[in-house]
Amino acid sequence: QFCCRLVIVIVIEGEAGIGKTQLMNALLLWIQAQRIFYAIGSGDAIERLTPYYPWRQILSQLLQLDDLPNPTARRIYLSQSLQLPAEFISLMPLLNLILGVNFSNTELLQGMAPAVHGQNTRFILLEVLRHCCETSQPIIFLENAQWLDSASWSLILAVCQQSFPIQFIIGTRPLSPSPEYQQLQQLSIVQGIQLQGLSREDTAALI
Repeated sequence: QFCCRLVIVIVIEGEAGIGKTQLMNALLLWIQAQRIFYAIGSGDAIERLTPYYPWRQILSQLLQLDDLPNPTARRIYLSQSLQLPAEFISLMPLLNLILGVNFSNTELLQGMAPAVHGQNTRFILLEVLRHCCETSQPIIFLENAQWLDSASWSLILAVCQQSFPIQFIIGTRPLSPSPEYQQLQQLSIVQGIQLQGLSREDTAALI
């Protein structure tokens, strides 16, 4: 399924300690052996209300920013490498908090309504991901998705709806479904794997 891309999103769901991490680690080892490009991000209980928090880690890996020493070096590198369409140039400061860069604020962004700000942030992130897919078809591992913010789910949903050549492997405890996650589950490219513990009867049989 990884090779032919029949499934774009695999959601591994189970209670804490049930074996999600071991399964995801096994998948990661296989992907590394196949030399497939990948990135890893994780939700965080403290940062669960921070927009795009796990995407900071993911995009930093996809764009190879981790070795750049400071926001200015990252800004210069992105300015030279992204080559975004002209209509996105004035939106570059929206990447500052997510990618750790320091693009100067633009007149367009000053006084922008929060809803429009959020929409434009998703637009430019999609364009950045489109750039990442020009040279590779990455697999993205997302751990602890029970702590993902709604903006992160919205970005995953938009990536899938626009048929980007990206595959997601998501590990999560049972979720209280957000509207974005519910929409994601309705897509035919999503496959769920439920991990469950042994019943009393199965445990007794093993003993």
